[in-house]
Amino acid sequence: MASVSGSVAADEKCSLPSRSTDHMMDTQTSQDANTQVSNEHNAHPWITVTKSANKRRQLQPHTVPTQQLPSTPSEPALRQSRPKTRLPRLPPLPAEDYKLAFRPHGGLNLSKVSPKTLLFAVVHAANIRSEKPDIKLRVDENQNVLTISTSSEHIATALGQITKITVHAATYDITSYGIAPDNSCKGVVNGIGHEITPNDFQTEVEVPGYEVLTCRHLGNSGAMVLTFCGKRVPFFVNAYGQALRCYLYKWTIPHCRKCNKTGHHEDVCPQPPDTPKCRVCGDSLSPNYHECRPSCMLCGGDHPTAAKPCPKRFLPPVNRRKPFWSASPTKEAQSPSPSPGRQSSASGRPAK
Repeated sequence: MASVSGSVAADEKCSLPSRSTDHMMDTQTSQDANTQVSNEHNAHPWITVTKSANKRRQLQPHTVPTQQLPSTPSEPALRQSRPKTRLPRLPPLPAEDYKLAFRPHGGLNLSKVSPKTLLFAVVHAANIRSEKPDIKLRVDENQNVLTISTSSEHIATALGQITKITVHAATYDITSYGIAPDNSCKGVVNGIGHEITPNDFQTEVEVPGYEVLTCRHLGNSGAMVLTFCGKRVPFFVNAYGQALRCYLYKWTIPHCRKCNKTGHHEDVCPQPPDTPKCRVCGDSLSPNYHECRPSCMLCGGDHPTAAKPCPKRFLPPVNRRKPFWSASPTKEAQSPSPSPGRQSSASGRPAK
């Protein structure tokens, strides 16, 4: 269960992408009003969120920061040690595109599939009839998750309907979900229960000064994860006549209990072992009895790896507004905050 403590206030209005739910918009311009209303009603929730985000982005004025030349130092600078070499980062995907994450099951290792084979498998599964479709693929080799970006709403809708994918004559099940817009953050509300659906809770919840983009259950727990527009998370949300506490969402280090390795979850394990491992201590199970002594791979404690008592199970926060490759980040224009809240500094990792 991922939850966070911390606090800050909503001081930014949404600057969502100019297209909609997760980033895409290639609709026909000749549609009449009735057709547009029907499409909005039948569209996937993540597509609707991206489209509304793109509309907000178009309304916000764009300012180009002025470039300042470095001033000449009055004294010669001391010799500094050579900075550590960082691995090159992939260029960011277009902010206005619709983005979808694929989680393959059944032992499919995405890092072992060639780019051409993977693209052909996705296009064939989505039944896209185009020689060069508008699709960008990103493979996270650590988490074994595929991120797909496209500017076409038609292609985004087709991708959201994929449940199986065929690679090298083998068929694998796929779980897909839409990725929240860049200018968004997440909060966790505990004690909601399993009987309440995310759609029902999103209809019931009210947060003055904030916009709730999506809701989903947090794993098998009774908590609900809310995605807010902007970089601030409120302290409380109003639902069912009560003010419910809202916590910052923290990303945890994934740990697979199939292969006893960190970096990915067991549902997307790329190399499941032939002999199952103990879910507590990680040793290979054998017909004979084994003495189970759990030892955390993260902190060395006497508990299962990445369990709730582990103090190192959370990933370090990353401020998306000040990337490490920026030498002199410019200050963003700030707007009056609607109400107190907490600032989210989680990076744009694929949502669980």
